[in-house]
Amino acid sequence: MVQLLYKNESNLSREVYVVLLERLCEISIKVSGEVTAWLIYAEDERKFIVPVVVALIKARLINTNEQDIQLARLIEAGRTIVIDFTAKLIRECVLKEPQIATRADFPNSLDALDRLARRGKAPERYVDNDTFKKF
Repeated sequence: MVQLLYKNESNLSREVYVVLLERLCEISIKVSGEVTAWLIYAEDERKFIVPVVVALIKARLINTNEQDIQLARLIEAGRTIVIDFTAKLIRECVLKEPQIATRADFPNSLDALDRLARRGKAPERYVDNDTFKKF
């Protein structure tokens, strides 16, 4: 089901899969632990899809604190896809209405992005328009 969640581009389908996933996690603690572990810690680039992660954060299937720590680690490791994903995720969660998170929910990621920019390692598209400073 998680695979279908990430492959689907329809908002309605995404929401239905999230609700089904919520129910499965409510029924089984083991399933809940495995789903959470994969969503946050798996080294799988397919999971870096902003609308899906936003839906999972809204449903509280992803804990923003754990997500933040993991994203910061991956940013420090220089994973370009994670840098792009994190900037888009924070923008979507913090700057869009309705706001589903605050800047304080992503302190580690924002610090990692800031350090990256100060070292001159941030992708040009972020340095040129001060994207990181907007957060």
